[in-house]
Amino acid sequence: MPTPADFGAKQLPCGNGHLHWVIPQKDSNSCGARALRMALIEMGLGDDTPTADQLLPYMIVGKLGVTSRVLRSAVDMAMDGYVLEEIGHGDAFGKALREGGDLGTPIVAYCDAFKDGQKEGGHWVTVARRNQKGRGSWETFCVLDPASGKVYTVPISKAGVGLFSFRATDVRPDADRARWDLVLKAGLKFVKNART
Repeated sequence: MPTPADFGAKQLPCGNGHLHWVIPQKDSNSCGARALRMALIEMGLGDDTPTADQLLPYMIVGKLGVTSRVLRSAVDMAMDGYVLEEIGHGDAFGKALREGGDLGTPIVAYCDAFKDGQKEGGHWVTVARRNQKGRGSWETFCVLDPASGKVYTVPISKAGVGLFSFRATDVRPDADRARWDLVLKAGLKFVKNART
């Protein structure tokens, strides 16, 4: 559960009836910290771990935004007991999403972000839960998005491909009508730190 310091956190249902805490990002560079925090809350560690605002000072925003290396370093510096493990992209990402029953450990996923069809950069989200366990190559997952402040049910293939979209006006009525497409492509997961 989030703490009062998780400003703006709201509990929202997904299309499958699960409740998830979503923490909207404050600016274009805070999605990584929000995605980490939402994963920790999903793991039941909301009371014992740093808030997104406490993680932010450990994150250096470079030319490529917040990279997986920056997220791993922030967790190493700000937390005891857990580290972030790179799970890769493509088939490795698809396989990691399907480990265990209903995705016991949320995955902090990197997306390519496209605005009206043009690549704008990257974005971090939390893949919180595996829903539909199909025999085919596609299954659905609950994805918590700090940019829109919403929960999406996203089909993701065994090859690690997933896509969701929203309009900027869905987030702020006064925004332009840009369409944002987010393509999930790689991820990180929390694992217990062997040093503790």
